[in-house]
Amino acid sequence: MKGIFWNSRGLGDLAKHRFLSDLVKEEQISFIALSETGRDDFPDHILNNLCAGRDFLWHNIVWPHMVDLVASY
Repeated sequence: MKGIFWNSRGLGDLAKHRFLSDLVKEEQISFIALSETGRDDFPDHILNNLCAGRDFLWHNIVWPHMVDLVASY
């Protein structure tokens, strides 16, 4: 299993979208964890592109809640 933790500092730049999508395809990435996206939500088509057509799950969480989320898995 391969994954990426990406501190994106905003994903408004299409070059970042293309880079992540290409990386997912080329390196057969299993998951991407995005932080500091600057967004509360993303349209499904953007997430689909970032994930190179793979399934995705979007959570907009604040750090204190992440501890509970990780503990539940």
